[in-house]
Amino acid sequence: MNFCIGGVVSSFLLRLSFIRETAGPKTPRPWGEWSNDQDAMAARAALQRNLGKFKPQGLSALRRDLKIPGKVGTTWKNCPLSYREGYAGSVNCDTNNYACDSFTMYSSKHLPSLQQLILHEVELEIARRRDTA
Repeated sequence: MNFCIGGVVSSFLLRLSFIRETAGPKTPRPWGEWSNDQDAMAARAALQRNLGKFKPQGLSALRRDLKIPGKVGTTWKNCPLSYREGYAGSVNCDTNNYACDSFTMYSSKHLPSLQQLILHEVELEIARRRDTA
């Protein structure tokens, strides 16, 4: 009996390893990928934490403006976190009252290339709220 189960398990594992080998490279996502470095992961976590505290109008305004190249910037007049109260420049600090956090530092160096990633995170937050409502 144990031999039969072991044979089934080893057959399954062999098929699984074949699938992994033949699957090929990951399909690129249209919004890109966050870098795997520590700074990028901290920036993403800070962005997600902040987006969770945005007013719905702020998420909508940020989503709209992220679709316009160059509209969202790195100063508190137009940075993504400044939309929290409903419009660009509505706040001048993150949800922990810091003017400079891991997201603002990372985005100031990488913002043009992050625009689609931030838009994706905003859309995920909007969908999360819609699903929990």
